[in-house]
Amino acid sequence: MEDKVNTSRNNNSFSIKKIEKNINGFSFDIRQHSLYELVCISKGNIKLTIDFQTYDLKENTVYLIKPGQVHQWIKDKQPNTCIGYIFHFSKDFLPSYDMVNKLYEKNSFPIIELSSSVFNNINQLISMLLNEKQSNTLCAYLFGSILEYISFFTYNIVSYINRINNESKTIGG
Repeated sequence: MEDKVNTSRNNNSFSIKKIEKNINGFSFDIRQHSLYELVCISKGNIKLTIDFQTYDLKENTVYLIKPGQVHQWIKDKQPNTCIGYIFHFSKDFLPSYDMVNKLYEKNSFPIIELSSSVFNNINQLISMLLNEKQSNTLCAYLFGSILEYISFFTYNIVSYINRINNESKTIGG
């Protein structure tokens, strides 16, 4: 589970924790904290409860957890097949608050399913971020790029759904 990067910029928090198939040492306690959390699952699945609602985290999916939300990983009787990353960050870590607002504050969905090609691009950005441990500023911009990339596809999906709903209301009368 390690492959961990902890960094701060102007006393603001940012960390990355790798989720691996072997989940020994992984905490299954109920938690609540003051940081934003972004969970990126690239392979497999595992269960997560957010505000007492259980979600099955699956491949090519991103999960958003806002500060103050109660959440807990659920240890299943099935062997863990999950691989991915957990990011914890404060709003102040990023170069712009707008990055967080677009994805977390304006998005009512805690789960974002992405195509495998989009997720592969996110994984490339994560690799760049893991290799750049020297510069907190560069880490902030790379992580901001991940948030912007996810926001772009989320916005397009929501816009498409809204457009379809509006067209069906117009046709139905």
